[in-house]
Amino acid sequence: MVKRLHEIALLELVIRSGEINESTYINRLHELGCQTDQDSIESVKSIYSLSFFKSNDIKKYGGESILEFNGQAITLNSTLSRAINNNEYFRKLVLDILNTSKEKSKGYRCDEPFTLYEKYSRKDACKLLNWEQDESSTVYGYKVKHGTCPIFVTYHKEDVNLVSIMVMN
Repeated sequence: MVKRLHEIALLELVIRSGEINESTYINRLHELGCQTDQDSIESVKSIYSLSFFKSNDIKKYGGESILEFNGQAITLNSTLSRAINNNEYFRKLVLDILNTSKEKSKGYRCDEPFTLYEKYSRKDACKLLNWEQDESSTVYGYKVKHGTCPIFVTYHKEDVNLVSIMVMN
């Protein structure tokens, strides 16, 4: 599940408009009350370009970036663009997923990386801390990086993928 509204907002804008520029995206984030710092914007780009992910995840996601970033222009990749623009049913399904994601993300703040009392996976924490790559497989207990120290606590041992996190600056 997407816990950061930033990803949802960007994909929705690009699907509805075909092509947007970064300032349009940043304006939308301002409207939503979200963080618009450069690290967060770059983190979202790394998610959609797949550069954030490990090679196994990249293969799982089809190996092709979802969005193309050409200077200030942001567009869907050509395969996804054709599918969305030429198949109304597929477009409807994708927009339904975006609407569902928006609904599920309502419990999370977008003006701060984390929301108190919510659960996050280690991969979520890496994304929300704007780390360049997914380091979830090497994060157990704590990890000092970029001036932060996320501390992971597993409350239910049977569900080790969901942890609480405290970030120290």
